[in-house]
Amino acid sequence: MSNDDTTRPQVGPKTPYLVYGTAWKEEKTGEFTETAFRHGFTGVDTANHPTAYNEPLTGDAIEAVLKSGVKRSDLFIQTKFTPLWAHDKSKIPFNPDQSLEGQIRQSIQQSFDHLKVDYLDAFMLHAPFQNENDNLVAWKVFETYVPDKIRCLGVSNFSLPQLKRIYENSTVKPLVVQNRFHRDTSAPELRGREISGREGTCILPFNTRPRRYPGA
Repeated sequence: MSNDDTTRPQVGPKTPYLVYGTAWKEEKTGEFTETAFRHGFTGVDTANHPTAYNEPLTGDAIEAVLKSGVKRSDLFIQTKFTPLWAHDKSKIPFNPDQSLEGQIRQSIQQSFDHLKVDYLDAFMLHAPFQNENDNLVAWKVFETYVPDKIRCLGVSNFSLPQLKRIYENSTVKPLVVQNRFHRDTSAPELRGREISGREGTCILPFNTRPRRYPGA
């Protein structure tokens, strides 16, 4: 792949070609993330979603790599807010009895505490809300952090109509679309590419190889 930056989707000033995903690493999250950094990864993806991620251990790995002499400006750190419905009921990280804005702000502060950084390169809405109007409510809260604390915003697991609705009703436009993408990806997911480029967004695919084990 070319190292010419003109061929790279420019989400931020130094968007890497590959971002290390930390989901489902459990107690090995810190060890594996540090290893990824040592082997050349400069980008990391996590979420304040204890069901699938260990964000505090990701933060420990980031702290270690920064103490080793790597500059914060050379890293691309991305995390996500996960709506209440998508959490295991025994692992909800924020107070679910407060307003949606309160849930989001508490979760974002927890992410900063976990990751031990002053700003995030990208922040994602991890999944759509069951009430799609809440996607817009959440987005307005996200926008208040840009650009001082969060450099850019994105969505994950969104359909094209859901993405377009945010795009059409936002001041800070989504710059990243993080969706499942592989040869068996269904047509609705693939159509996320229709907005990439035309609207200035880029696709950040995950699960680029289809899973073949039972229950996938």
